[in-house]
Amino acid sequence: MHDLPADTARKGSPVGGRQAWRTPQAAEPPSDEDLLERFRTSGDEDAFAAMVRRYELELFNYLRRYLGNAEMAEDVFQATSCRSI
Repeated sequence: MHDLPADTARKGSPVGGRQAWRTPQAAEPPSDEDLLERFRTSGDEDAFAAMVRRYELELFNYLRRYLGNAEMAEDVFQATSCRSI
């Protein structure tokens, strides 16, 4: 018999005398809309942080282009990503 990781689970009935095995699927991350709704309705800082992490490169690049200065963009990005509500 093979050693299987502890997080595997049996699925269904034996097929041809064998058990079918599967690895549990990770839960899907919340959508952008869900995160924004959580932040808007309850001020959920974790939802805001998840959105910042998800789009940090795009946000920084936008700020760099808009401000025309990478150092200023980094300062603004840091102030935004560490903001308290």
